[in-house]
Amino acid sequence: MLGSFTLRDYQVHAVAAFWDAVRTKDETSPLLALPTGSGKTVVISEILRGISEIGYRAIVLTRSQELVRQNFDKFIQHSPHSDAGIYCSGLSRKDTGKDILFATVQSCFSRAESFGERQLVIVDEAHEIPERDESQYQTFLSGIRIKTPNAILLGLTASPYRTDGGLIHGAGRQFTHVAHSVSLGKLINDGYLTPPRTLTTESVDLEGVKKSRGDFVKGEVEHRFLSAGDHVTDQIVSAAEQKQTRSVLVFASGVAHAESIRSRIESLGHSVGLVTGETLPLLRETLIDNFGRGS
Repeated sequence: MLGSFTLRDYQVHAVAAFWDAVRTKDETSPLLALPTGSGKTVVISEILRGISEIGYRAIVLTRSQELVRQNFDKFIQHSPHSDAGIYCSGLSRKDTGKDILFATVQSCFSRAESFGERQLVIVDEAHEIPERDESQYQTFLSGIRIKTPNAILLGLTASPYRTDGGLIHGAGRQFTHVAHSVSLGKLINDGYLTPPRTLTTESVDLEGVKKSRGDFVKGEVEHRFLSAGDHVTDQIVSAAEQKQTRSVLVFASGVAHAESIRSRIESLGHSVGLVTGETLPLLRETLIDNFGRGS
């Protein structure tokens, strides 16, 4: 049980796998591989509840202020009396003394000494940790381990793999091993996730687009999508109208492409909210809240 919430079987196993990993090995940095929609936030909350009960202190890192807020809210919902806080410039919160903290790494990476001892560092979306030693994540971890040399590192991700570096666990990698994984097929077969239904749209020809470190060069991809015109956007709008969908989330290949999509959808009589890396925090929060409410 997590407060009034009953964990699913695979969530129980994931939490147990974390504790088994840290109890049976002297030095370990386990990964939990859980698909999108599996409830990673619930798993994080239950692990943090256990950490609090034994008097340890923890910090949860991500690059997204939305995930900071989501993880914090879920934890408070099920552990309302816990000493928890937020360190995130985008949310105008800079708590440092709380036993359980939720933070964006870009806000705190150079201030690890401000957070005191932390026996557990959790990285949500762990595949976002770059390999290079001078990354923000590496800088923060090095700082934390000055005061807490044996701090445990736990990663959660839907995919323990990076296109520019392969697997993120194993010898010489940030994480030692995958302590527990759940397949998307299991979640669908067990009725936790709805089977996906695909929409056939015109594909954009990416033949000849250059690659860098295993992935397409973003600028060239965006140019191809912009050159393709509005056909795919029109098909998305048409399908949404046929299914009477209240909200549709569209990922673009770049800011210019996103602006093009917004312009086209608005010309067809629909309202559009556009979120980019430059969107101001308050507007970003409003747009995301409106999307969640279908307005």
